[in-house]
Amino acid sequence: MATKQIFFYATHDDLVTVIKEIEKQNKIKYYRAGLLDKKDLTEYSTLLSNELGIANSGDNNLCNSYIVLDAIQNLQLREVPQRKGGVKFAVDQMMNKNSIYFRPCGKLQESQAIVEGKVGTISDDKSSIQLFNCFTKEFKSSFVKIKGILIGKVAYDHYKDGWRLTQNIQSPKEYDLRID
Repeated sequence: MATKQIFFYATHDDLVTVIKEIEKQNKIKYYRAGLLDKKDLTEYSTLLSNELGIANSGDNNLCNSYIVLDAIQNLQLREVPQRKGGVKFAVDQMMNKNSIYFRPCGKLQESQAIVEGKVGTISDDKSSIQLFNCFTKEFKSSFVKIKGILIGKVAYDHYKDGWRLTQNIQSPKEYDLRID
């Protein structure tokens, strides 16, 4: 399996520009990634909401993330047996080779921090690579690349005003992205 990924720092305004263009070019749908107790899924035809670019956690690994598919594709759930009995249902790329992973993250409320986001794929399926390339192209055309990380204009302005660009708000500041 191939792994391709890009990392970025973005605010709501930064991401709206990118997602609008991606959704204009592609008919896609999103599902919240993770482990579910039931097979009940919510399908999103867009991520253009007020929550886009707002981190729900100070740790990027705990932020909401999505599996992105072409609108004509069906999401496959993976059953995950539990040690204490029963089964959970994984929404991930393991059964969805034609998808990509998108973790928008963004501004952390009530702090001066922006949590790192990610777009990636573990697949070399043609549909997955096309989606990944589309996301990558839009991020690269709208963001500036510094030390291998893409940074949105508003996020960059916040950084210049003293905001943190971090993977985890609990980590020491010396682990933050420094642009100096």
